[in-house]
Amino acid sequence: MIQAPRVLSSGTLLGCEVFNREGEKLGKVEGFGIDPEQVRIAYVVLSFGGFLGFGDKWFAVPWEALEFSQHDQRFILNVDKELLKEAPGFDKDHWPSIEDRHFALEVYKYYGRTAYWEKEQTRA
Repeated sequence: MIQAPRVLSSGTLLGCEVFNREGEKLGKVEGFGIDPEQVRIAYVVLSFGGFLGFGDKWFAVPWEALEFSQHDQRFILNVDKELLKEAPGFDKDHWPSIEDRHFALEVYKYYGRTAYWEKEQTRA
């Protein structure tokens, strides 16, 4: 028997806090970069730093780099807090274009991941 996939609502995920394995808070989920052609989440957008929304650095993390802890209702990103200071980011009022594969590729490489569209090309 095939088990039905577990589905989480976007309301559960938006605003969700993100921690590393050491228990340090890294940020929170602000949104998602969606790839409409592949019909999938390309990356998760996190806020990091700032005070009351001012001075926040927003950055993208590959969806596959995050684990969701059902027990704690939060994401785990297995990176050192210092790594995020140099992560590919953007201004919250100026998101990268959805056509900008270069930005997404930079994100995947920064976190040591192979971009999903590159994996699909190697299978073909």
